[in-house]
Amino acid sequence: MPRKRIKVDNEKVFALASAGMGRMDICRNLGISHDTLMRNIKRSEDFADSLEKGEAQAVKYVNSKLMQNIEEGQFQAIQFFLRNKRPDEWNKDQKQQVDHMINLDSVLLEAKGRLIEGQARDVTPKEIIKADSSTYKGVNLQSIEQKAHKNTKEERHLSANNLSPSSSIADKLEGGE
Repeated sequence: MPRKRIKVDNEKVFALASAGMGRMDICRNLGISHDTLMRNIKRSEDFADSLEKGEAQAVKYVNSKLMQNIEEGQFQAIQFFLRNKRPDEWNKDQKQQVDHMINLDSVLLEAKGRLIEGQARDVTPKEIIKADSSTYKGVNLQSIEQKAHKNTKEERHLSANNLSPSSSIADKLEGGE
């Protein structure tokens, strides 16, 4: 015995589709399955036309509102329109991906070399001042020079007393000097 056909009202389908509902929402609202909706589309040209005309009317309404927002100068509406009408031209993100390859071994060796060179020779405050000033933005160069001058005095005092910086600290902790 064949199943009883479910009768779906074409006008109700048109009204729901023109309200902007998707096909699954239309099915839920009518209390039918998606399969039943698809069978009705295949069986009846009138049903298919009602659904298609309703969807077209919803798109027409939304399009008119979008154009109204564009005329009002709303940037997001303009951007949405252009990205959807001309995706090849307007969907290019502002971000650019850049791939870099860094050889950490060479970077570390280079840094180690600079550290060893820095230990081998003392940098004078005048050399710091001569360095590129953009490197020291926001740094008070006079305070660097004063600290360097103070450190130089302390080093002279330590060398005059045959002490190393670490031994003078130890002496002070132990109560010496």
